[in-house]
Amino acid sequence: MRSVDRNQALWFVLGALAGAWMIAVSVAGLTWRLGPGALLAAGALAVAAAVLTRRAVGCPSTWLASNLWFVLPLLPVLILAAFVPVYTWDEVAYSVALPRDYAHAGHFFYNADYGPYSAFPGNFEAFTTVGLMLTGNATPAKLLNVAMVLGMALLAGSLFQQLGGRRSWSAVPALLVFSAPAVVTYATVAKGDVASAFFQCLSIVACAQYLERPRVWLLGLAGGFLGVALGTKYASLQFALCLAGSLAVASFQVSLAPATRARHLAIFALGAGLAAAPWYARNLFLLGNPIFPFWNGPLHAANGFGPNQAALTAEMFGGLSGYSMATGSLETFAAKFANQFGLLPLLLGIPGLLGLARCFGSSRHLFLAMLLLSFTVITYLFGFWEPRYVLTLLVLASVSAGLAAERAIRSIAGRWRGVPALATALLCALGVQREVTVHRAELEAWRTFTPEQFRAAAVPYWSVADWLNRNMGERDKVGVGVNVQPFLYLERPYFHIHPMSEKGDLPSRETPDDFLAAFRSLGLTVLAINRWDPSLNGYPEATAPRLHAFLRRLYHAIDTLAERRTLTLVAYLEGVTIYRIEGGP
Repeated sequence: MRSVDRNQALWFVLGALAGAWMIAVSVAGLTWRLGPGALLAAGALAVAAAVLTRRAVGCPSTWLASNLWFVLPLLPVLILAAFVPVYTWDEVAYSVALPRDYAHAGHFFYNADYGPYSAFPGNFEAFTTVGLMLTGNATPAKLLNVAMVLGMALLAGSLFQQLGGRRSWSAVPALLVFSAPAVVTYATVAKGDVASAFFQCLSIVACAQYLERPRVWLLGLAGGFLGVALGTKYASLQFALCLAGSLAVASFQVSLAPATRARHLAIFALGAGLAAAPWYARNLFLLGNPIFPFWNGPLHAANGFGPNQAALTAEMFGGLSGYSMATGSLETFAAKFANQFGLLPLLLGIPGLLGLARCFGSSRHLFLAMLLLSFTVITYLFGFWEPRYVLTLLVLASVSAGLAAERAIRSIAGRWRGVPALATALLCALGVQREVTVHRAELEAWRTFTPEQFRAAAVPYWSVADWLNRNMGERDKVGVGVNVQPFLYLERPYFHIHPMSEKGDLPSRETPDDFLAAFRSLGLTVLAINRWDPSLNGYPEATAPRLHAFLRRLYHAIDTLAERRTLTLVAYLEGVTIYRIEGGP
């Protein structure tokens, strides 16, 4: 007898394979080296996890082919775009740049020259690192993202049926996910946003299955998937709180003895903790703070990340206009998410949520209604308003919207069978149109340009990286900033001049001589400086006063040292001034 719904079995198995692989590679890279032996061992563990999951959930072999047809038109553009060379800002600056450094080193490490972002959980970066080691590019990571987007869409359709929706309508929530602007845009970006949401969705589905049939291994599986998401992005911490609270409340509608319920929930928490542990444990042992650089002061961590860096970090995330409750409004929040998720999930998700609320006698309906409501509220009150960071909200809202649409149209059009097919065709056409609009330019450039021409046309600050690669000596080290980050294509030693960086303690420097002493202590011989104006980039001085003050001191120091001829101008490219520091480090 099949243990779980066959519509979800395949994704449980694939999720276990991918998640176990990420965890095993992370452990190997953090504690050992990423050599052939370590990768073979990680692969064996991942296959073992997938086999065990398959035995538990049953055989998923018949489901994929019969339920994939309606998303097939949406796959070709994304698959082609996954082969385009890396060029987006996030990839060049961070999500592929750091894995490039890890691949060269053969292990994962805290890159103090880069700064605190290299302490963020890195399950997806671990996968990207191995892809770079094996293929020399980020295409494997991009293709994994496309596969996980497919999984999120089909899980949305399956969850829709689990909540009582008709199978003929299940393509609607799936396509609301797959055709959303945020998904179309970021599915082919080698960054952990999609992976985090995919494993969150697997955890949700496993919890919903548990509430239908309370088997403890389902909660262990749900906890494991949640742990993989936690090890992928810090943003999953807020989701974890909402998921755990919603699960705990809904579990009281399941006929279990109190001791059994407590044991099951403890296994869920244990699974999440063990799966998330590698990156948080690294931060705890190395930096004294499992969630470095956040809460560094309250945790009394001694790691060089002082009050100035902490205050600037708070401004970098909380001072950006329109990205938090402190700097935005409910109207801004709604407009931002409607733009990235689409109007239908937002407009129909609310009546869909009310429909779920009417079914509170069902533990699954209660669980999902509480999760959708609490995660939305937590994101609004305390989160960073970047829709791609919370794609799980899109999945939940699309399921809710699908239920509302089915009820509304059936009440108007009765049982006319043509409506679901028409809705599916329209959403599919909308998704294809969005994909072509978003990816046409990059695909055309990739087809017509040489690799060098493509990088020159598409990569931010490519000319700066190219000049530094050609003109820096073997003993040179460049300080790059502010908001100039072509690190993936920079082949010379660098230091990331960033307000959050603790190495060198630049935010505490006051005078030009203080800055010069810091540059020399960091071993810098070259500076590549951009006159970045925070006011023009969403950081008004009213919400980011320390950021403005730091940049004024930095730019004044640069000007003064240039006037003294301690800095010699050697190049000016894309608004970036390149200086050589006279006298060496």
